[in-house]
Amino acid sequence: MTDKNNKKSKNIISIMLQLLILAILCMLIYKSQVEYGGDTRIKYTLMATHKDNGQIVLSKDNPVIYQDFVCNVPDLKKLQIEGAVNGSLSNSNLMVEVVGLDNGKTYYKKTGALTSFYNNKKKKKVYKLKDMPEKTEGAMLRVIMTLETELDGELILTANTKPGTTTAFNGNGDDHTNIIYRMRYGRLSDISGLFWFICIWLMASMAILYVLIVVKHYAPEKWFFVAAMLIGMAVQWVIPVYGVPDEPWHMDTAYNLSNIIMRADKEPQYGTVLKRECDVITSDLLANDVESNSYYQLLHDSFDKPDNTGLIRVAYVDSGNQVPDIVYLPAALGIITGRVFGLSGIMTYQLARIFSLIVYALIVWVAIRIIPFCNSLLSMVGLSLIALQQGASASYDSVINAFMLLFISLCFNLAYGKQEKNNKNTKIYIVLLVVTALFIATVKGGVYTPLLLLMFLIYNKKHIKKTNNKKVLNRTLIFAGVIVVVVGVVLWRFYPTLTSIFAGETLSDGSNYSLSYVLKHPAAVIYTFWRTIMKHGGTYMLGLFGGVLGWHNVKISWIFILPVVIGLLLLVHVENERPPKDKLYRIISLGISAVTTLLVMLAMLLAFTSTEDSTIWGIQGRYFITFLPLVLSALSTKMINVSKERANGIVYIMLSSQMIALLQVVVAYI
Repeated sequence: MTDKNNKKSKNIISIMLQLLILAILCMLIYKSQVEYGGDTRIKYTLMATHKDNGQIVLSKDNPVIYQDFVCNVPDLKKLQIEGAVNGSLSNSNLMVEVVGLDNGKTYYKKTGALTSFYNNKKKKKVYKLKDMPEKTEGAMLRVIMTLETELDGELILTANTKPGTTTAFNGNGDDHTNIIYRMRYGRLSDISGLFWFICIWLMASMAILYVLIVVKHYAPEKWFFVAAMLIGMAVQWVIPVYGVPDEPWHMDTAYNLSNIIMRADKEPQYGTVLKRECDVITSDLLANDVESNSYYQLLHDSFDKPDNTGLIRVAYVDSGNQVPDIVYLPAALGIITGRVFGLSGIMTYQLARIFSLIVYALIVWVAIRIIPFCNSLLSMVGLSLIALQQGASASYDSVINAFMLLFISLCFNLAYGKQEKNNKNTKIYIVLLVVTALFIATVKGGVYTPLLLLMFLIYNKKHIKKTNNKKVLNRTLIFAGVIVVVVGVVLWRFYPTLTSIFAGETLSDGSNYSLSYVLKHPAAVIYTFWRTIMKHGGTYMLGLFGGVLGWHNVKISWIFILPVVIGLLLLVHVENERPPKDKLYRIISLGISAVTTLLVMLAMLLAFTSTEDSTIWGIQGRYFITFLPLVLSALSTKMINVSKERANGIVYIMLSSQMIALLQVVVAYI
């Protein structure tokens, strides 16, 4: 009894010390970084920062443009407009005005030589607004730009469309062109409350996980879902809505699916989606990046009750052309919940992410329960920051990654798990295996199809020896039939894509690669692959372990990622969780990972890379998350042995390191 009390006291003291250290760390970070830059203005970027934007041209034939817009932020202080001169515009003048449509006041007016504003290189010119009231939210403003020239040159301004912000362009109420690149408003001190909220959340999470993992010594299947929800929620606050690659387009695709489920769009039009007006405004307010304005919207607008819930039709990009609709179902259900209960735009989008996180966590939890070995390893792969970033987003990666991890677990269970005769679970696993196999074959252009070769493990030598020849033949025929069906599905699903990439015999400089070109010039392609690995391989590895978040631009120090890498290498060697020792397992696991890596690189070469590029564009570490269990388990060794108790301590250290890393991400943008 005394030993029990002593152990309990030690655990209480330990968790209190950890929380005290984290509290001191939070205070240190706040004083040295957050409070230090508290007077800095909040940044609100209206242009796409990782995608191409459009342009508007000022010339002698089109000398005047003006944009009427509603200011959706408080205490607006600065506007930025990006432009560049094309051709000769010497001795030309430019006049820029910003006026209030509500009161007729002029907040900015300057006329001067064009060269004092822009030159032949792209430049974001800052326009400071004087005498603007603090309560600018809801104000109607107009920005006017007038070019005075007789020459044939052009002033090219970066532009896009903002249907929830621009009310008219050049007097046309149907034109929602926006030329404002960025706004600056308020102060960063206005969002410091979010930092403290996340600090408290992470402290509570650490305490809960310490009890479950270290004190109670629970197995991964008992604490994984709780950990995924606690850390996943923190991740989706730290990497806010639209802060995940391509999430604006994924969110709109899920929104369109919500319309189909709710039967809201009676007359659907190609390339458009019906959205609540408040949701359109929210989309306009969120940059496709991680920035302070997104944190402001999250902190101040989440619980607002919107009045403008009428549906309006806006253009959107359908991201579902390479995936079945089911991958967007969780996000669509979250959007439906927000719409039914009349919640704010930012909260509706948050619910889309939360529903995706719940489904992701549940599927991976099932995978952990099914897999016969490497349970701790699979848990931490599923809880890596990059996996949770994608899992807690509207991206289709949330469901795709979860299904691939489930497929891997099913293959390992049927190949190496204890199978009882007429076991219902075995039959369920086989059905799930076929479903997940067909799913993997029909997503992302079929680049993950090599993963299906894991099914060969189910019919390895050990099982064949225990089975008569007739059963072996029957199983082989069934397996061959599944492969034929999968290949047929891939060819049917991606026939247009395959046709396009095979097209093109020769290429001119600057054009994209075709598969015909790749087959005719293998040496040049190999050199490009090698240069890509040598130049960017370190970044890919960092991203794979969660060190690169957001739109591949949020970097986390190796100080926080190194414990994760070391921990994953150790978790492969946990007693009673060791992977199989046979060579077939290692060969297939490493072979699948290598072939899939090459296919991903080839896909990026064909889709995004020009013949003038020295390396392949578009590759990110997150594409290879689900192959970590295969590679790491195949590289296991007998020289290392980790006890179950120590494994729990390793897991807790890994999770703690990741949670502290999240604080550094927030600080970088507050």
